[in-house]
Amino acid sequence: MSESVILPVKLDGKVYTRFGWYDTFVLQKRWQRPALWAGLFTLSALVCLGYQLAKGTGLALAIVLLVIGLGLPAVYLNSFRSLLRRQVKAGKMDQKPQYAYTLTFKEECLEALNGNQKKTYAWDQLVGAWKRPDCIYLYHAPGRAYLLPQGTGGLTLDQLWEMVTRHLPPEKLH
Repeated sequence: MSESVILPVKLDGKVYTRFGWYDTFVLQKRWQRPALWAGLFTLSALVCLGYQLAKGTGLALAIVLLVIGLGLPAVYLNSFRSLLRRQVKAGKMDQKPQYAYTLTFKEECLEALNGNQKKTYAWDQLVGAWKRPDCIYLYHAPGRAYLLPQGTGGLTLDQLWEMVTRHLPPEKLH
């Protein structure tokens, strides 16, 4: 019988913010709608500029379309960034790393202790694990992950990744 490995996890604002951006814009692909919006409005603005060059009208509409097409995605990205900042500040992760939860790696399951809530996940229930340069994202549900930052439990990222790979099949490792 193999022994359990208990990892108290502390998160800082940098790790949390990187996770937020990666999960939202890479894994959930939420960059597509703002990009489509910007592309359609920019294309419409270019058509209006074509009319400006051909007939001498359309410049004002081209400017309005370009401002709307690029402005709204910029506002969306800025509000997302502000949301992450507020969450980091609310969790006091901007000052120093804060205790978030404790993960226990067992042979048959992963246990997560958050305050007085304890959840158990069989290894085959987990969605997957993504290794990033400074952290491992261990997803237990789509959009919901436990983060294992570099140095958790005094272990390097490679040591943490090796623990994860022992329990998850290769198709769940990314």
